[in-house]
Amino acid sequence: MAYGLKYQTQFTSQSDVNTPEKSYTIQFLFKNYTGGVSSVICGSTPVLHKYGVDEPFAPIKGSNVEITLLNTGALPLTSFYADEDDGVQVILLEGTNVLFIGLLCKRTVTKQW
Repeated sequence: MAYGLKYQTQFTSQSDVNTPEKSYTIQFLFKNYTGGVSSVICGSTPVLHKYGVDEPFAPIKGSNVEITLLNTGALPLTSFYADEDDGVQVILLEGTNVLFIGLLCKRTVTKQW
């Protein structure tokens, strides 16, 4: 089972006098994909990297990322759907340093009008 890079986006963090600006990349790899790479557009808060329980002595710490993308009409949300649970892999990089690798899970959101 090989994954191929289908979509990616890049963004920079905000900086201040104490924190330098950092460059990040989000990659969406699809199972058995062999085509070209397309760019997607991030929202104003591209990624929130969250950790579950803060256990200082845990050898492995579970985490998840929430990704915000803008849809300009050219790329529907269904482009990120997969038939299998392990169909889309997400990688978050800071420069070349891998911060997160996980699988894309669909989340249903409804709004009452």
